[in-house]
Amino acid sequence: MEIHRTGIVALAFGAPHILPSNILIGNTARYLADRFQAPILTQKDIQVPMNSRQTKITYFKGEVSGNPPSTFKILENAMQWARDNTISELIIVAALPHQKRIKRDLKLMDKRFKKVTYRFGAFENNPSSAVWYSGDSFQWWTKSSSLWKLREYILMKMPISWYKKLSQ
Repeated sequence: MEIHRTGIVALAFGAPHILPSNILIGNTARYLADRFQAPILTQKDIQVPMNSRQTKITYFKGEVSGNPPSTFKILENAMQWARDNTISELIIVAALPHQKRIKRDLKLMDKRFKKVTYRFGAFENNPSSAVWYSGDSFQWWTKSSSLWKLREYILMKMPISWYKKLSQ
C-alpha cells in the first residue's frame, strides 16, 4: 500500500460544480495536492483540474448527484479514508463560512479517529463573500449569506443527538 502522510479533503459549497465557490475549492485542492504530493478525497460537485502529475482523486462513497451527504457524514467518511490510507494529517479545503461547523463536527468524531489531525487549506487572495454564495446554486442555503446564516444557526443550536440523527 502506498503511504501518504497528508491527504486533501475538498468539500463542495453548493451545487452544481460550475459555481465559483466549487471552482475555487477544486483549484485550491489541486494546488495543495501538488504541493504536498497528496491524494484528494472530494465530492461530485468539485471538479479538480487535471495536471501532469498522477494525483489520486477519490470521490465520497454513496453520494447521489443532487443530494450530497451531510457535512458530518462527509467528515466521518474523510476520517475513515485517512485511516484506511495511513494518512495522519488532513488538509481540509472548504468555504470560509462552512469552516466553523466543520471544526465543531470534527470535535464530535469518536476516538477511533484520534490519530488523524487536520487543518484548513488557505485560499489565495482571501476571497470575498461574493465567491461563496450564488443564486444559481441548487441548494437554497448557499444562495445567500442570510440563508446560510439562518440554516447554520439552526444546525449549530440543535441538540447534538438530533444533529447526528439528521446527518445519517
